[in-house]
Amino acid sequence: MHREVVDRRTFARQLAATSLAASPLVLGAAPVRADEQESPKQDSAEKAAPPAELTLQLLRQLYPHEFDESQLAELRRQIEEDQARSRILSSFALTNADEPAPIFGAWRAEG
Repeated sequence: MHREVVDRRTFARQLAATSLAASPLVLGAAPVRADEQESPKQDSAEKAAPPAELTLQLLRQLYPHEFDESQLAELRRQIEEDQARSRILSSFALTNADEPAPIFGAWRAEG
């Protein structure tokens, strides 16, 4: 099975295009004013899917080849770990003065 290699910039472009394509404005729906919006009502049987499952569905759409159950389980686990790590990192408030820590690694040519 041949898989196309997609770099992170191409993936981000595809993700943005998919998000834009699902926009109500692109689909032809009229924009809803804030005072016309209904409050979201969810029945107990109609709960929103967890974010990891939504991300997994997006990956299935972007990469239509079939995943077996072990691959899906591994992808779901990695997505959940990334989302948990993201929540932890987002909890640290940063200021404009905060910069990334430089990483120094000494390298010596042999010979």
